Amino acid sequence: MKYLFNVLVLLLLLSFSANATTIYVKKSATGSKNGTSWTNAYTDLQNALDHAAVNDDIWVAAGTYLPTASPDGTTTDNRNKAFHLATDMKVYGGFAGTETQLSARNAATNITILSGDFNNDDGITGSGNTLSITNNTENAYHVMITANLTVTAVIDGFTIKGGNANGSGSINYQSKIYDKSQGGGMYNISSSPTITNTTFLHNTAVNGGGMYNVSSSI
Repeated sequence: MKYLFNVLVLLLLLSFSANATTIYVKKSATGSKNGTSWTNAYTDLQNALDHAAVNDDIWVAAGTYLPTASPDGTTTDNRNKAFHLATDMKVYGGFAGTETQLSARNAATNITILSGDFNNDDGITGSGNTLSITNNTENAYHVMITANLTVTAVIDGFTIKGGNANGSGSINYQSKIYDKSQGGGMYNISSSPTITNTTFLHNTAVNGGGMYNVSSSI
């Protein structure tokens, strides 16, 4: 009986693997922009996040990507925009944009940035207790927010920077409330993605500049 159970689990895992799709994102892509290859890659990361299913891989080529949509569906205020996901996908940065194997990427060389600095003009001086950031009043409140992710979700190979959670009020996503004063870099509610090879840099907030986790997020 135990043997039969193990076989069924293995077949289920193989089925998930066989059904997984790789979706491509590359800012300089000039093809059909449907995510099916590097040539036809999405140029907007949020489009890829919106079209990915459970267990899909998203491969993101080097470059700087800005959030283009607000999680609650309104875009009247640029600062409400954030990369947002609530599906257990795997998102990998660090590609040159030609690779055919995940193992071929070099995230240290192919820097892949998720930025909340819409004007690309943040002024950074000092470090540690003397760190000062200027020109960030137009920055996104949150660079990335997630909801309901398990540890099977992966975010790997990125620099997440430029979030400025200094606002009042909140953003609604997946029936959850994200305060604009928390989680400048990443804000997770009931969500515990596996985050590796990722740097949080120059994010600010009233609480949790780099990352803010609540409701059993780890």
